Amino acid sequence: METVSPMKIVRARWAVILVLAIAALYTTYFSLAVSYFYSSFHEGADTGLSAYGLYYNTHFLNPNAYLQHLVFDQHVSFDSLLVQLAYLLVPSAMTVLELQLIFQVFAALLVFLIARDLTKNDFIGLALFVAFILNLGNLGLILADTHVEFLITAFYLLTFYFYMKRSVVPFAVSLALLLGSADVSALMALMLGIGLLAYELLGKFQGRTSTVSWWFAISIVAGSAVAILGYGWITASLASGYVSASSAYSSVPIVLRVTNGAQTNVGPSFGSFLKNPVGVLASNINTYLQGYKTDLIYSLLLVVLGIGGVAMFFDPIVALLLISPWLAGAFIMGNPAFLLPTQEYFGYVLGPAVCAAIIGIMLRSGRKGIWQPKAIGLTAIGFALVLSVIGPAVYLLTSSSVSNYHTATVGNLPKLLTLSSNSSQREAYLRLDYMIKQVPKNASLLTDFFIMPHVANREYLDTFSDKAFSFKAEYILVDLNRSANQQVCLQENCSIFYNMIAGANYTVLIQNGTATLYRKS
Repeated sequence: METVSPMKIVRARWAVILVLAIAALYTTYFSLAVSYFYSSFHEGADTGLSAYGLYYNTHFLNPNAYLQHLVFDQHVSFDSLLVQLAYLLVPSAMTVLELQLIFQVFAALLVFLIARDLTKNDFIGLALFVAFILNLGNLGLILADTHVEFLITAFYLLTFYFYMKRSVVPFAVSLALLLGSADVSALMALMLGIGLLAYELLGKFQGRTSTVSWWFAISIVAGSAVAILGYGWITASLASGYVSASSAYSSVPIVLRVTNGAQTNVGPSFGSFLKNPVGVLASNINTYLQGYKTDLIYSLLLVVLGIGGVAMFFDPIVALLLISPWLAGAFIMGNPAFLLPTQEYFGYVLGPAVCAAIIGIMLRSGRKGIWQPKAIGLTAIGFALVLSVIGPAVYLLTSSSVSNYHTATVGNLPKLLTLSSNSSQREAYLRLDYMIKQVPKNASLLTDFFIMPHVANREYLDTFSDKAFSFKAEYILVDLNRSANQQVCLQENCSIFYNMIAGANYTVLIQNGTATLYRKS
């Protein structure tokens, strides 16, 4: 038997080895970074809400309020039951942060494996892997916050892959996990199914369609329609239960109830668009050009066209259908957060853009012309370099949305990613740690959102909002030091806080610098 030399193995598997090395370094570094962000109180609002919700659901939830177990990050998610199990084993906000990182790295590895297998090209797999894992939109899902969207991308990619491979059982399992990842994923899956039906319809004229493919795509559309109706029923049941005094859901803390945020404006937004599509688009684009110009350029040219650029040129109909949920959020609903790669909404576009790119590359590779597979691979690497190096550098230097918390956080990435802090910041962290320890373990507490992840394991917890007036906390912990702790108390929340202090009997228990711990008299 002939012995194969190690160098031959390396040359044959160079892309796999390189991807695994990058993934290992990435996981190690960002695991340390996430731990640093957590210990230095740089986490966003959703981290505390997610941790509090997971702890409440696993320790205090009324058994009859069973639908509340599906609520995660103020969304409905069947897959979050697995997250609850992990949190039950290790009850800490770090559990969610690390799990989120693992899911995103797993999704990046899937990008490589799927692109490499379907295009039969190592260059393309590596390029899309790099473009995905170093993308600011991906980093926005990892850094500074937790989001239910981290559950979506991997299952979206697997559903697409097993559709392409015509593997019935893996496809069914992946589709179920995709539809169960979050209420918002049902619309993404629906547009995936419609996009693949368009792909099959176009293929009918190219001699590459099959009966099995049609049924796969139709099953995605049908499953998505059922999921949309199911999620609607669950959300309506929860909403009615929250306001009914006799319901088991009425005891669920206000901050843990399903709100779905701007999603409540979906109907009116689409109604306005249908009445005056040109006017709505012109108004939203004008708004973005005034205050979000850099975000608009980065989002459209680098993220969407960068990853899905090949598909946009060679299969634009399919590509636009796949990324349409994200486009609708940005340009029909007019939500500028969809343009900020530092927010979770890029979880709606990164997976679809990768799938669109793979489809475009497959179509071009199958035609005889100037673009052969190796040329496409080199071009894809060019996209990846622009996307992962040049684009983020320009974005960090020129971002116009510095008033936004997430963008402001990313604006400080050079400092944060070196895991550095000065002596005054370290003193602020120690001061807050000390004050947190003075609050009894299960005492009701009102505090800033950036402190919430550190005090989430209790029955009653809230952060400053207009609804906080109805929350009679035993303790209030606040730190007004904006510079040391990255936007700890927004102006409107500070006024709410001062009104609460003036209207209730609270005494100062500990005061150290800008941090104060109050106890109800």
